[in-house]
Amino acid sequence: MPELVRGKTGRVNGHLVALLTLMKSQPLAYNKDNQEDKEPLFDTVDTLLVTLEIYADMLRGIKVDKAAMRLAAAEALPPPQTLPITW
Repeated sequence: MPELVRGKTGRVNGHLVALLTLMKSQPLAYNKDNQEDKEPLFDTVDTLLVTLEIYADMLRGIKVDKAAMRLAAAEALPPPQTLPITW
């Protein structure tokens, strides 16, 4: 599922560019071209809500073994070193 969600980022980024282009150099008054902002905005919100549901379901089943994580972190990190400071 994360691969599918990652694939949706292209469409969401495209919507962002479309909205930024639409709002660029817009005068202070309301214009009819603002009608074009609804479809990308609503599609982005729908995509975001579905994505959050997917990740919530995916993370719900994860159990963390703190002791194993500490051990793996200790093995992966190099020992601390003190370097001589010369001024």
